[in-house]
Amino acid sequence: MLLEKSFLRICLSFALYLSTILALAVFGYFTAPFVAFVTILFVVVSLYFVFTCATRLNKERPRKIAVISFLVIIIFSLFVGYFHHDLPTARDDLSYIYAANRLTISGSLEWDDYFTRPLHGVRNLGGDTFTSQFLPTYTSYLAVYNMFGGLELLMWANALLILFTFGVIYYLVKALANRKASLIALILLLSSYVFFWFPKRTNVENISIFLIWLGVWLAVLSIKNNNQKYLLGGLIPFSLLALTRPEGLIFFVTYLLVATYFVFSRYRKVVLENKIASLAAVIATLANLLLFYFYITYYEAGYILTQAVDVLEGFDFIYGNIFVLLLFLFIIAALLWVGIKFRNRIDFQKLIFWAVITAILGFEILFVTISNFRDLTWTVYRTQYVLENFVFYFYFIFIFIILLGLRKKLFTQKEFIITMLLLPAFFFIIEPNIALDQPWFMRRFFPNLVPLLIILSAVIISRLQLTRKKLILLMSLMVGIGLLFNSPIMFFVEHKGIRNQLEEFNCEFSKNSLILMNPGWSWQKIALLQHYFYDYNSLPNYDLYRSEEFKEDLPELIRQYPNWENDNNELVNIINWKNTQSEKYLTDLLDDYPEVFVVTENNNLNAFYSYSDDNLEKLSSFSFSYPELSAESNITGYIKANSKIDLTRIRKLQNSIPPNSSYLYEVGLDIYKVIDPLDFIPSEYVLSNSQEQKQNEDYAQRVLKESDLKNYRDEIKSLAGDLELIYGEE
Repeated sequence: MLLEKSFLRICLSFALYLSTILALAVFGYFTAPFVAFVTILFVVVSLYFVFTCATRLNKERPRKIAVISFLVIIIFSLFVGYFHHDLPTARDDLSYIYAANRLTISGSLEWDDYFTRPLHGVRNLGGDTFTSQFLPTYTSYLAVYNMFGGLELLMWANALLILFTFGVIYYLVKALANRKASLIALILLLSSYVFFWFPKRTNVENISIFLIWLGVWLAVLSIKNNNQKYLLGGLIPFSLLALTRPEGLIFFVTYLLVATYFVFSRYRKVVLENKIASLAAVIATLANLLLFYFYITYYEAGYILTQAVDVLEGFDFIYGNIFVLLLFLFIIAALLWVGIKFRNRIDFQKLIFWAVITAILGFEILFVTISNFRDLTWTVYRTQYVLENFVFYFYFIFIFIILLGLRKKLFTQKEFIITMLLLPAFFFIIEPNIALDQPWFMRRFFPNLVPLLIILSAVIISRLQLTRKKLILLMSLMVGIGLLFNSPIMFFVEHKGIRNQLEEFNCEFSKNSLILMNPGWSWQKIALLQHYFYDYNSLPNYDLYRSEEFKEDLPELIRQYPNWENDNNELVNIINWKNTQSEKYLTDLLDDYPEVFVVTENNNLNAFYSYSDDNLEKLSSFSFSYPELSAESNITGYIKANSKIDLTRIRKLQNSIPPNSSYLYEVGLDIYKVIDPLDFIPSEYVLSNSQEQKQNEDYAQRVLKESDLKNYRDEIKSLAGDLELIYGEE
C-alpha cells in the first residue's frame, strides 16, 4: 500500500510537471534555465517519494508478485528505449520530432523559418511564422529530451511514459480485482502487438495512454475508498488530454459528467472533507483549461473545433436521416425507461450480454445482406473493417472473455464505470477517422480500447477461479499466439542507420548552399531531416505558397473562374495561378545563395523542371538504404479511388495482418550543381489532350493526368467548404 501511494504521488507529480512545461512552451518561456529548474524539481520530488517509501519498507514489505511485476515493467521500458525506431522519414511521428526541435531552438511553440513553407504538418500564423498543427503536450515533453540530449536522448522519451503507464495499469487492475489479475494484465499487454510497435515510435498516443489510465485509476480509487479527492484528482490528467489529442476534449467532458454525478450523488455528504487536496485538484484542472483556451486563441488553433465538426460528419447517416435519428433516439429512450422502471428486477449483465450479441449478429447479417444485394460503400463497410481488424490482431479473444464475464455476472460497478469513462473511444468503431494501412490504423485503439479489453479480460480470468493448471494452459495459449504475431517485430528497428547515412550525405553540400529536392515521396523528406536536424538550407519541394494563403485568395479566383468544378480549363487556370505564386517564392531565394544544388532520383531524364539539363552539372550519386515494415491492408487509396468496394480486392489487400515482414528500402540519388541558378524556367500545367501543348522555350510544360485534376479539384472543394463554414455562403 505504501509503494502504491508513493507511485500514485509520483504519477500525479508527473502530470503536473507536464502541465508546467506545457505552460512554458505556450507562453514562450521554454528556455534551458526554466526547463532545467522544473525538471530537477520533479526529479527531487519523485526521489523524495521514493526515499520516504524505502525508509518505511520494514513496516510494510512489498509482495513478491509486486516486485516481479515492476522488474518486468522496468525491463520492458528499457527495451522500448533501446530498440526505439531510428529517425522517421514521414508521418506524424516525424512531425512531433521536428516540432520539438523548433521548440528547443525558439523557446516557443511558434517559430520563424522560410524553409518551413513546404511542410504539411504545420500551420502558418502569418508571413514566415509557423506552429505545429498538432496539440503541444507531447511536443513539449519530447523537447525536454531534445534540449538536454539531442536526438539520441529524445529516442528514450517513451521509456518513462511506458514505465508510468504499465505501473498505473498494474495498480488499476489490483484495485479492480487483485495482484494476480494485475500480473495477468501485464502478461497480456506485453504479448500484444500494438505494445511492441507504437511505444517504439514518437506518436502522441504514448502520452495520451498514460493520461487516460491515470485518470481512470484515480476514479476507481475514489469508488474503492469512498473518497472524492481521487475523483477530482482524475480531472487533472483528463483536462490535460484536451491539449494532447483533439478527441481529448470529449474524453474530458465525459469524465467531468461522470465526476459531477458522483460528487452530487455519492459524495454529497463528504464533499467538504479533504478540502486542500480537492481544491488543489480543481485549481490544477482549471489551470489546464485556461491553458487550453489561451493556446487555441493565441495560436489560432480553432481547427480543433473544426475537427470535431469533421468527426460529427462521419455520423451523418444518423443525424442526416430523420428516420434513423428517430429510431436511434427511441432505442436510447426505451433503454433508459426500462433501466429506471425495472432496475430492481433486471439482470443488467445478462441484458448487456444479449444486447451485445444481438448487435454484433444483427450488424453482420445486415452487412452480408447489403454486400450481396447492393453496392458496398465505405460508409457501410467501415465498421466492419474495424471489427475485422480486431479479429486479425487476435483481440476478439478478449471480447469473448468479456462476454463470458457478462454471462456469468462477474463484473462489478467499477468495471462499468471505467467503460463509461472511455465511452468516446467506442465511436471510433463506427468512424475510425484514420488512414487504413496497418499497423498505423491501430494507433486509434492503442491507448484506449485495446488496454480496456485486456484489463477487463484479466479481471474476468482472475474471477473464473480456474485451477492452476487450467490458468497456466490458458495464459500459455494466449501468450503463445501473441508472441507468434509479435516475434518478427520485437527487436526490429525501423529506419535503422538512417542518421549515419544522412550525415554522410550532408558532406556533399556546403552549409551556405541551397538544396532543392525534386518532388518524390519518402526520400523527399530527407531534405526536411537535413534542415531541421542539421541546419542545411534544404527544401523538400518548392510548394512554398501555403494552403492558408491560397484559401485567402481563393474567393477571388472562384469569382474569376466560376465553372472550375466542371470546366477543366478553368481548373487548370487556378492550378497555374497557384503554381506561379510558389515559383515566385522560390525565385526570391535564388539571389541569396551562391551555390544551388538539385537532388533527384537516379536516371531522371528531366532532373528538375525549372532548370534545363544543360544548366545542371552532375557531381555525384548517393544511395540510402534502411529497413522498413511492410505495411499491409493499405486500402486508403483504393477507397478514395472507388465509390463501390469489391470485397475480393479488399481481402487480397488484407493479407498478412498484423504486418510481420520488413523490406530494405533503397533509393539512389543523383546530385547536380546548378551552373546558373538565375536561369530559372517557369513551369505551366496543361491538359493531356490540350491543343496548347507545344514546344515553348519560355515555359516547362507539365501534363496533368485525370487523377491530378481530381486531387486539385478535391483540394479546392475542401478549402471552399471551409470558407463557407467560417464565413457563411455569400
